[in-house]
Amino acid sequence: MLISSVVASRLARLSAARLYRRRARSAIAAWLFLICSGAAGAQDAAPPSDNRQAVGEALELLTKVAETHKGLTSYRATVQLTSSAFSVPNAEVVVIVKDKARLAVTVRTADGEWRGFYSPDGLFTYSTKDAKRYVQHPAPDGPALTVEKLYGLAELRGLYFALDVWSGLNPAEMLAGSLAGAVVERAPDKPTTTIAFSLRNPDGRIAFTIDRERWLQAVQSEVYPERSAPVRFTEVVTSFELTASDTDVAFTPPAGAERLEIPAPPGNYDRALKPGAAPFAFKAQDLEGKEVSLDDYRGRALLIDFWATWCGPCIAEVPALRAVYEKYKAQGFEVLGVSLDDEDTQAGVPAFVKRNKMNWRHICDGQGWATPIARQYGVRSIPFTVLVGRDGKIAAVNVRGAALDAAVREALAK
Repeated sequence: MLISSVVASRLARLSAARLYRRRARSAIAAWLFLICSGAAGAQDAAPPSDNRQAVGEALELLTKVAETHKGLTSYRATVQLTSSAFSVPNAEVVVIVKDKARLAVTVRTADGEWRGFYSPDGLFTYSTKDAKRYVQHPAPDGPALTVEKLYGLAELRGLYFALDVWSGLNPAEMLAGSLAGAVVERAPDKPTTTIAFSLRNPDGRIAFTIDRERWLQAVQSEVYPERSAPVRFTEVVTSFELTASDTDVAFTPPAGAERLEIPAPPGNYDRALKPGAAPFAFKAQDLEGKEVSLDDYRGRALLIDFWATWCGPCIAEVPALRAVYEKYKAQGFEVLGVSLDDEDTQAGVPAFVKRNKMNWRHICDGQGWATPIARQYGVRSIPFTVLVGRDGKIAAVNVRGAALDAAVREALAK
């Protein structure tokens, strides 16, 4: 967020836990890229034939775990996190969700405790190390808040597999292309099952422990990247309840605390992008080195999809996007992917695209957020989409997931 130097100075005393979470997010982004993308040239290999059945069983079971958690609207959970990649290796994170639109988060580390409260009525954070001050963050623009968006505002989105599972995402979709093998182990003396996957290129392992009702209990992972120290993460769910009260997610300022207000950011995309307006013209080169522009798609409906291989929510969108593309491409629907991968991850994009059957054109110049098209469109958050109708006008902005099918169908009908 853009904040004044005065406010930034005063916020420094509130930032210990936030710094921890930002470092965590950077570390997990690199780690997820290793898992999801691997090294070019080896990503498309299938597991050995004698292990494919075990991999299929493991993926099917993990999908059922995701289905068990899908649709949760209210819960209280505590996760103990240990990591070799964080400057503060241990943390306890308490997450309370109410009505899928209100979220309270507490992060406890050896450095102190940080608390955040997020709802359509207000976004507030403070640290118990300096309880004389709390921060009022500007509410985000765009669609109504959801728990998935709240995770991102709390800088927790994509940080843990547990959070992804609780919010309805399926880890099996992310891991499927990087597996070398799998084992499903059912404990004879405990009501638990471990779904363990071995990873390839880089070598690694990730194991999900669930109970007999298919509720997630723990996740342990380790990756051995080349020329780097092993990266290890452990998530242990120490409590999980399917109820939360209004009081749990209500923000009450510390007694006598001073409120610090942060100026609103410029938004997640250029506000000129709205239905009925003209999209910004551009020219670029696709992954095959061929020139691509909006003119190439005249008379067709086009979805411009801003994404990246390191973006967990982007990866989660791929199956739905692929299904809509296959359903409507014969009717004149096209997709143009604009990858915001930078020079460190750009090389893995073509193999990632191939493995995930993203059979539409893609742009990736390795400039990340500085990619000219992203700057033209003012993109500051992904996934982000612009749907252009047959008439060349914007039909919808930031439409995805379950809403994408209806939006494309409507755009094609005009």
